[in-house]
Amino acid sequence: EREPSSLAVRHDTYYDMLMHLELSPKHKADLLARGLSEDRIEQNMYRTLPQSRSARRFLAGLLSDFHNLEGVPGFYVHQGCWDIAGHAGLLLPYRDKAGYIQGLQIRLDEETKPDRKYRWLSSRSMAHGTRSRSYIHVTGNIHAKTAYLTEGGLKGDVASFLDDDALFLCFAGVTAIADLKDTLLSMEYIDEVVVA
Repeated sequence: EREPSSLAVRHDTYYDMLMHLELSPKHKADLLARGLSEDRIEQNMYRTLPQSRSARRFLAGLLSDFHNLEGVPGFYVHQGCWDIAGHAGLLLPYRDKAGYIQGLQIRLDEETKPDRKYRWLSSRSMAHGTRSRSYIHVTGNIHAKTAYLTEGGLKGDVASFLDDDALFLCFAGVTAIADLKDTLLSMEYIDEVVVA
């Protein structure tokens, strides 16, 4: 299977993609209800992935004029044109300690099973598509001495915001911790790790 593009390519593509999308009123209301402020919602760049195939194709085509989409998870070719995979939902950027977007998770709108609610934006097994890896999301004050570990990027974003920018390292599930050790070792100020 094709490996994902470099972090720089993924970040630039995802950043531009998010800049062209909006956040639905429903998703915004949900984020506010969780305790996030409007400023933090905008800062975290949450967006709504549209259901409309034509809107996705248009956006993918626009992005392909400026970015090489080959190797960026979530993008694939359909009937000769670039397109964006995934079901409609809330897009959640998973960032590294420098703030670069490593990958995007989707909180699905139409999923009834709680354990299937979050999915990586991926185009695995599609024409010119790429699988997504599972990333560790870093949110909060990267100079903090204490890091909290938790499952779920959105949960970590909210907890960090409500706890005065406490440092949270978030993984997508208990089996998705392959990069956790390297991420912890790269955080030079940490002297305590708390499992939350």
